[in-house]
Amino acid sequence: VAPDSGARYAGTYADPQGFGTLVLRWDGTTLSVSAPELEALGVAIDPTVIVASRNVLVLNVDGNPVALTVWPSSSSDSGYLVAREDAFTRIDDAPSN
Repeated sequence: VAPDSGARYAGTYADPQGFGTLVLRWDGTTLSVSAPELEALGVAIDPTVIVASRNVLVLNVDGNPVALTVWPSSSSDSGYLVAREDAFTRIDDAPSN
């Protein structure tokens, strides 16, 4: 995966019916995540995101890997993040760090 590949995923993704919000940030070398609603419930989210392939991101949630498949939307090539458990829709671009 190219070194600048994390920039395409940076943004805010929402799942208002389930897990809340994921915020992905790209600092030029590392893709990171925060999940405010999950973290407020005591769920441990490792801030480092693994870009496993162009269409798969891996988060570490409570010590377990969770794969998110990246799907395009009409406005972005990373419009949706889909896990087996749920889906997040991109609602905003996040500023790079």
